[in-house]
Order: sequence, then C-alpha cells, then structure tokens
Amino acid sequence: MSYQNADNVIQVFNTQVADLNADGLEDVVVSGWAQEATTWSGTVHGKVPLKILIQQTDGTLVDKTTSLLGSNNMIYGSQRIIIQDFDGDGKPDIFVGGFQDSPGVTNGHCCDATPSAIFWNEGTSFTRQDFTENVWAHSVCIGNLYGSSVPDIVVGYADQTNNRYNTIYKNNGNRTFTLVTSMPSVWLGGNACTILKDSTTGHIAIVNANVGYAQVAGYSSVVNVFDSSMNYLSTAGLPGSEYTGSTYSPIHDQVNMVATDINGDGLTDLIITDNATDKNNGYLVALINTGSFSFSNQSSTYFPSQSNNANYMYYTRYFTVNNVNTLFLCNADSSFNFTTLTDLYQKPSTYFQAFDQSTLSAAISGISSSAVFPTVYKASNGKLYVLAAVPSFSGSSASYTFYTNPL
Repeated sequence: MSYQNADNVIQVFNTQVADLNADGLEDVVVSGWAQEATTWSGTVHGKVPLKILIQQTDGTLVDKTTSLLGSNNMIYGSQRIIIQDFDGDGKPDIFVGGFQDSPGVTNGHCCDATPSAIFWNEGTSFTRQDFTENVWAHSVCIGNLYGSSVPDIVVGYADQTNNRYNTIYKNNGNRTFTLVTSMPSVWLGGNACTILKDSTTGHIAIVNANVGYAQVAGYSSVVNVFDSSMNYLSTAGLPGSEYTGSTYSPIHDQVNMVATDINGDGLTDLIITDNATDKNNGYLVALINTGSFSFSNQSSTYFPSQSNNANYMYYTRYFTVNNVNTLFLCNADSSFNFTTLTDLYQKPSTYFQAFDQSTLSAAISGISSSAVFPTVYKASNGKLYVLAAVPSFSGSSASYTFYTNPL
C-alpha cells in the first residue's frame, strides 16, 4: 500500500487493529500526523490519509479505503485511533482525535488544535462525521461515564483560556454527542488516559498521564474519581509517576496506558509505558489495583527483566495469542531504528516474558532495515504478521509504502 500525506513530508504513524467487516479476520486502520519542516509558515498542517486495510484469507492486507470511504479520507491528523461500536448497531466505528505536532516548527504553530472525526460503519461503507471543536488529542479514552450502553469519549481540549481541561463527548446513542467542558477536575491527559469503573460503588476514575500541571504535588500522573453521576470526588497521584521538587520535573514521559486485570483478582490494573527522560531510558510500569482506585507499583514483579532502554511510540496493543496475554510495544532506538527494540511481551503465567526478539527483529528487517512504526495482527492461519511502513525520500519530500511479513 502506498501512502503520502498532502504536503509530502515525513509522518508519524499510528494504527489500530479490529475486525471491521465481521469476517473473523483482523483488519488495520492507519493514520497519524504530518511533521512539517522548520520553515513551515502556516497554522493547520497538511492533511493525512486515513487508510483501511482489510485482511484476506491468506493473511495479506488489501487497501480498501476507496471502496469504503471514497475520497473522503483526509484528516488533519491523529495520535490515537479508537475502534468501537459508538452507536450500538453491533458494527465497529472509527474515531480519530484531532492532533498535529511538528516540534521543529519555529512560527509558534507547532501543535495548533484541529477537529476530530468519526467514521460510522454502515456494513459495506463508512459515513464520515466531523466534530466542530478544535482539540489537541494527545490522548483519547472511552468508557461509559453517564450510564448509557454506548461509550463516551474523553479527549484533550486545546482552548488555552480553558486551561486545557479535557473535553468529554457524552454519547447520546443516536450518532450525536453532547459536549461537556465544565469539569475543571479533568485535566488534559498529556499523553495517555483510561477510564475505570468500580463495580461495587459505581464510582468512575479517569486516569491521566503526563498532566503537565502540578495537580497533585510530587506526581506527574493522576487519578480523578467521580461518583456514578459524574460528580467530582477526589484526585490522587498515580504511583510510578513520582518526582521531587515543587514544580513539574520531566523525569517521566508516560505515553501509553493499558487497562487489564494483570493478577486475575477481578480488578482492573494498569500497564504504562514510561519513556523517562526521553533518552532511550524508558521502561514498563505495572500498577496493581488494590481497590477504590488505589494502585501499588509492582513493576519488578510483573516485568522482572527489563533493560530500561526503551523509547516507546504512541501505540501499544494488548491481545491474546493462543490464549496467552500478549503486549506489543512499538519501540525505536536512538537512531530511530525500529528493528532492535520493538518488542512483544507474553504472560503465560505469573509475569510477562519477552518474546524471542530475534524472530520479531527478523520479521521487521525482512520488510526493510529502514521500516518504521510496525504493528502486529493475527491471521486466520494462527500466525502473527508484522505491518510496517518503508519511507522513500526525494529531497525534502517523503512518501511511504506499507508491507506485511509473517513472524
């Protein structure tokens, strides 16, 4: 599959995997955001294509974007793709939170807010709906906040005068959303967020990583707790995000969050990727839920043999392979090489164990030594496949071709 954004510049990719057409095979949605040159003089950056790749019975992927979306697939950019049934019709829809970020741009418009979009699954096509609000959706998470059967959406809000409080889209269930911006206790989830619910009390927690504000002294990530009617109750610091000093200190960069029951006690725990000081010294954090949204840092128990040399991208995947819980981590070294550090962890028993790195590296390298932003999906033959992009440069222009390769 060929891929090129509107301005023909380099791109950061994100992906999501789901069975979009109910054939029992995993499909892949590809998006991301454009990285404009330092001399960029505009505000909103060039648009990028959202691509839908449908898996065939032989494990390969075919670009079906045109037949499913027509030419209406260009978006302003996204850092998170959420695939979920948002209207209760039994078919998975695609939500992309508006996002752009070109840190090298010098005109003050590195990361202006942009609109989100949702693509409603009609069965044989998708209908696009654009949101009117401009957001900076560094993080996106979903959950049932208001008691309905369809998920609500929490995204980062980019109105500087509103102190970057999060935007909550209350899902009305009829392909409409009600915008809720009046909750100052819900701060911008700097890079990652998740929504948890206590089945006993009905209380709801929105966990935000890298809030960037000293919401709780000594912590860079927080747990905001609400009652079942979304009335604010409390805020606590999240273990694993501690820092010293009176102001925020960048010793944590927690960019992904996976909510799952790690220890089988029926409570939802957290796996967090922490890039530390962003000098390829990142690691994984395992937080065990001890009840009432309190967490215990038990990283050494569940990830006992980490190298602490990671640089995680804004994408993880937690899924089962042959009935074994599996965590995929898109991970690059200091030279932006994805073949050496991109990893799979599997949890066959008590703790997570690294998958055979040489096998995974060979699968990515088999596509190309310059392959970037790999992801994995399951094929009908039981194999795992790698999907990765190979860049092609011509002067300041960049284009990409996606390839697959079995593990």
